[in-house]
Amino acid sequence: MITERKTGDGGNVAIYSDITDLKKREEELTTKSNALEEINKRLKKAQEQISKYIDPNITEKIFKGEFSAELSHKRTKLTMFFSDIKDFTQFTDASDPEDVAKLLNEYLGEMAQIVRTWGGTIPQFTGDSIYAIFGAPDSKGERGDALACLRMALEMQVKMKTLREKWWNQGIQFPFDIRCGIHTGMANVGNYGSEGFMEYSAIGLNTNLASRLEQACQPGEIYLSHTSWALVNDEIPCEEIGTIEVKGFHYPIQTYRVLQHDVEMAPES
Repeated sequence: MITERKTGDGGNVAIYSDITDLKKREEELTTKSNALEEINKRLKKAQEQISKYIDPNITEKIFKGEFSAELSHKRTKLTMFFSDIKDFTQFTDASDPEDVAKLLNEYLGEMAQIVRTWGGTIPQFTGDSIYAIFGAPDSKGERGDALACLRMALEMQVKMKTLREKWWNQGIQFPFDIRCGIHTGMANVGNYGSEGFMEYSAIGLNTNLASRLEQACQPGEIYLSHTSWALVNDEIPCEEIGTIEVKGFHYPIQTYRVLQHDVEMAPES
């Protein structure tokens, strides 16, 4: 390729340049760019698939390099949530396995989406039971975590009514009701298991208390411990319903019921 440029005295200078190398480099850059784009697509798809097995809060941090897959845990203040479907075992005993699986998958899918909407982390599903934590791996502060958990539970109860009506119209007359227990306290949160397989969870005495509140809860209700109540009672109306005994605690646990009909449903803050 030949180009001409004017000189200072009005003359012309011929400049010879070979663009073969430039074109070659351009083609190489295009190839690398396409390869990187393909790799990014595969990584995004992998993250989406992994998020169906591991909570998205965890997978997102793994892909960002903010989470280390090592056996470790720390003491953290959490708001812990447990729920289950009252007498679900009776439904499974009286129904075809295929119908049970379809209904359970729909229920857990809807509830998991609500947990994620409010920023909770799901360490595990156990049958029809859901265990969720607020405050790890990210926290909105003690009050923020407790309020998010309460709002989540309220939305779950509303969704359960919608699902119950839908299933009734499909010919399922079982009276589905969920029970929810919520408690705020210190817990050991982190990775548990072995070097070859581990799960992110929170354990400890306060976790047991949250589970015990769920077991004591009446169908269709949400029960809180006094600790959680103290963080949310200015926004979430509740009533005191007495105490429960919990193994490991040397005093009765004051319990509160959320007055769901008096709560103004609000979007996530």
